[in-house]
Amino acid sequence: MAKIQRSDEINRIREGLMLDPSRENIPTSTTEKVQVVFDPQLRRVCDIVKSVTTAVTGNVTIFTTPSDKNFYLNSATLTRAKNGTLDDGTEVVAINVTVNGLSSSIIQLAGLGLTAANQNGSVSFPIPLLVDRNTAITISGSNFSVGAQMRAATITGFTEEVH
Repeated sequence: MAKIQRSDEINRIREGLMLDPSRENIPTSTTEKVQVVFDPQLRRVCDIVKSVTTAVTGNVTIFTTPSDKNFYLNSATLTRAKNGTLDDGTEVVAINVTVNGLSSSIIQLAGLGLTAANQNGSVSFPIPLLVDRNTAITISGSNFSVGAQMRAATITGFTEEVH
């Protein structure tokens, strides 16, 4: 029999199975004959849904991750509509997140200047992406001085308290 030593895993099992410690025994070990398989992530539901639409140039914050909880990103969508007079050159519009201290684009939409376009992109993470604490998830790019453009983004995810 193997003993489960980590209290955070024991709590995750208790919460995931919705066990009441005052009435039920919390599993703290495994057995050689029967191995229960339980994935606590299966019970996670999105409690964060944030959207932003903007017609201004530069970076715009969609969501700032909490400083006291982990934030897991489940999905993101990005839309860009621009007219043919937009002078942004070959600008790339993107959704950026910070993971392990590095800023990365999770969706990018590239376009040519002076060309009308309607673009969409989306990404889903079967295993949610842990985004660094207290960092901004942003729409970046597309600095322009002439023309018109709309950028829109939506993210979904969930937070988790770490004990």
